Amino acid sequence: MKYGGWLRLNYVIHDKSSFMTAWSYAIRKSRPHTELFLVVLAVSLVFISDLKAQWKSETRFALYETYDNNAGEAPENEPSLGNNFYLSADAQYTLPENPTAGTLSGQFKSYNMLFYSNAGKNRTMNQLNVRYAIPLSKGFVLQPMARGEIKQYGNDKRNYRVFGTGFTAYLTTKKQWMFSTEATRTKVIFPSFRPFNNLSDMIFLTVRIPVFTRHSIHGSAFAGNHRYSKLAVSNLYHNLYMQQRDNTFGASLGPELVFKDWMAHVTYHYRAIYSNSYGSSFSFHKIEVMALAKISKGFFLKLYGSTQKRNYHDRVASADVSSTMVGVDFQSAIAELGKKFGGDFEVKLRFHWFRNQVLFSDLYYNRGVISVGIEKEI
Repeated sequence: MKYGGWLRLNYVIHDKSSFMTAWSYAIRKSRPHTELFLVVLAVSLVFISDLKAQWKSETRFALYETYDNNAGEAPENEPSLGNNFYLSADAQYTLPENPTAGTLSGQFKSYNMLFYSNAGKNRTMNQLNVRYAIPLSKGFVLQPMARGEIKQYGNDKRNYRVFGTGFTAYLTTKKQWMFSTEATRTKVIFPSFRPFNNLSDMIFLTVRIPVFTRHSIHGSAFAGNHRYSKLAVSNLYHNLYMQQRDNTFGASLGPELVFKDWMAHVTYHYRAIYSNSYGSSFSFHKIEVMALAKISKGFFLKLYGSTQKRNYHDRVASADVSSTMVGVDFQSAIAELGKKFGGDFEVKLRFHWFRNQVLFSDLYYNRGVISVGIEKEI
């Protein structure tokens, strides 16, 4: 897929004819049967704009010069120089003649990495989310949603598409306790690894409890299943003539601390997957820490770190496409120093290190990325 057709969407969200031109260009340069879901979501925003609604929108652009010491994500490092850029567009509206009818919101994001001397490792990821919040009573909101995500590499086979639908119900009490439940159905497609295509049904329950006005405790639990196109296998790697099915459940818990010049969020995660296919069952414990601090006038510092301990129930550690490409890194660390100039322009220096498992092996790779660039709200 060519990048241009997707990126134009960020600049034309107010102009209906250009909006349609951008999407038609993207369709012609991609695979219509996999992109159709995103097209339907985008077109729906165009038709709704005819309902005399006032759009509220925000578009953000970022451009970074980057050094990547392992662009190929392989056990042996492959240093590369390049640039990456990021575009996002958020829009929402409420019908002025009936504000209680609900609020539609749409969000498009595009992440792109281009390497000067290693074009085969170029990659782009595009996301589109559409939600419609319907207030049913005081403090209770129902929110249907639909989303799509496409990740495309230059000459790498790890491309994927994600399409999902569902709804979320929110309940906020007088004491600002917030409860929510979410049900989703998600289809994941791997064009080069079609046996790993899967359909997932998930249910999430979350709660947010305020503590001393500013602080809060967050907790969540989830359960669901993943159904694959491929057959399950026995411990001798013979086909069992039934499709692989993974049942999963998990939970998370942690505090959020908010002070005058800094805030922090610490979360513990647990997840278990039980599969009818040998080698696909595993569980992990994960710790995640995020912090944001204002260190002086106009300067801010962001920190993020995560680590996990994974246990393969069958003592097989050969990760497949389903457990390495759509998910989280094994270990990750991010440090970002930024300086604001005015209300809509920032200069940032960022370091990102992460460790993950190599596809279809028990080897791991390390990757470090150093970036310096600008971000601007348009």
